[in-house]
Amino acid sequence: MKDLIIPVALIFISLAVTAQTELGSEISYQGNLTINGVPVDGSYDFDLYAYDAANGGNELAQFLVDDANVNQGFFSVELDFGDVPFTGNQVWLEIRIREGSSNGGFQQLLPRYKINSSPYAIHAQFVGADAVGNSEIQDGSITTTKLANDAVNTAKIIDGEVSNSDLADGAVNSIKISDGSINNIDLANGAVTTDSILDATITSADLADGEVGAAQINIAEVQQRITGGCSQGQYVSAINADGSIICNDAIDQSAQGVCQSSNGSPGVIFNNVCILDYDNTQSTDWNTAVTSCSALGGDLCSASQYVAMTTNGGTFNTDLFYSGRPRWTQDFSDNDSNSKGVFLHSSDDPSLIQQYSYACCGNVLPEPTRSNATDINGVKVTYLHDKQDTIWSTASQICHQKNSDLCTKSQLVALNDANAFGSTAVRRASNDLSDNDANLMNDVLGTNSLDNANYLQTFAFACCGLSTKPTDNSCPGTVIAGVCTGTINDANDSNFFDAARTCHAEGANICSKSQMQVLRNNGQFSNACWTSDGADNDSNRGAGVLASQPDNPNPNTDLFGYACCY
Repeated sequence: MKDLIIPVALIFISLAVTAQTELGSEISYQGNLTINGVPVDGSYDFDLYAYDAANGGNELAQFLVDDANVNQGFFSVELDFGDVPFTGNQVWLEIRIREGSSNGGFQQLLPRYKINSSPYAIHAQFVGADAVGNSEIQDGSITTTKLANDAVNTAKIIDGEVSNSDLADGAVNSIKISDGSINNIDLANGAVTTDSILDATITSADLADGEVGAAQINIAEVQQRITGGCSQGQYVSAINADGSIICNDAIDQSAQGVCQSSNGSPGVIFNNVCILDYDNTQSTDWNTAVTSCSALGGDLCSASQYVAMTTNGGTFNTDLFYSGRPRWTQDFSDNDSNSKGVFLHSSDDPSLIQQYSYACCGNVLPEPTRSNATDINGVKVTYLHDKQDTIWSTASQICHQKNSDLCTKSQLVALNDANAFGSTAVRRASNDLSDNDANLMNDVLGTNSLDNANYLQTFAFACCGLSTKPTDNSCPGTVIAGVCTGTINDANDSNFFDAARTCHAEGANICSKSQMQVLRNNGQFSNACWTSDGADNDSNRGAGVLASQPDNPNPNTDLFGYACCY
């Protein structure tokens, strides 16, 4: 094919639209196609290109028309380049054709044709001011990409025209909001939450009177107004977060405060030993002495507590039991071959009817000693010295300074279970002067301990609270004739260690000989029993124990009953 001639070419924008039809981007292109001057008939394919130059240049768009009808050389085709080529710059049209029945290549027709503007298109390049109004712009036809930065400002926006749905998430931030421009009426109910308020941005000036009440505060962080009060004789011990108060009875928990009998009568603190009552007339038998002390809620004092009562101070003799008068102790005052004579002046293996003096001790630990004490297997320990280097009388004085006493043999069971003294050989002091009872107490007192020990021997020692009653002297168990008791096991089924551990587990101790005597006097016990000093029967005297019990019992193999005392 050659000498193709298109003598006529007309290009115009189709305006065939109605009010309901949106104007498209199609272009009608008409012309005459001749070959060697002869008009052609038939079907032809038209491959149309838009360029930005008459020769060479850049291809802007392309559109293919298949099987266009050519009649007597005349043809008319609709092509659609879209709006991409038409940006206001000159555009040239290049045509390539082939017969409609052909699948071969296209023949390029040269030269390219310059696309001229129609009169109204010329006008579109020079739109006058306000020529395009709302009625000329279709809804949704202007997108954000058509707008220059800052093209729309407050002057261009009618009040109320922009709603929440028109704003992207995060589109309005603090930079877009003028100070003071948002007031209460601009905010929906609940629009401002705690997440929307910066810490410390709300001051008292921002709050109306009465805005913050009890319902608005976090009582875990803010104390409410204190309400209520305490009765006479009570004190405020704590304030709850909601302002309510906790009251306690105004009990003196110091050593002076807890040194009182069960009826509230005050005792006397002598060299840090609480003495509820004493009698130095040397006219009281064993049973009368133990009954007198239990009636006060106390017990006969221990051998080590009598050490404090025989102390000389300065140039004045301050021995509470002057003139060497003998006295009853809670372990029956056995003098053990006169090894305790310097502070007991008693007989070796005394009888129940001997006439002695006595003192009753109240052994309740005061505060802050009680809170500072260490609990070792149920025993309150106020001081522990694990070296065998202190004479017995000095060790007892140290314990008195701690508002406590040397531990009993039964309490040493708890400390030994905890390996408090390290070696099993080290000699340990007890409040009855650590009589080893024919070396049967080695497992309690250590293999270095002696039978009938001397107070000038050196010991390791621990200080214990002898009573676990509360600081108000109330009894956590059952009161029997003034003795505060826990478990009472009147069956011959326990060795000394098991009895001690059972009592410690409930926060008590094996009762002393004097306490056991009170229980027997009141029909509470009938069989053999362990006592806190190991239940040495002292030649079958039967003080608190049965006369039939062995002298020097074996703590490992003998099986007795027991009672626990607080």
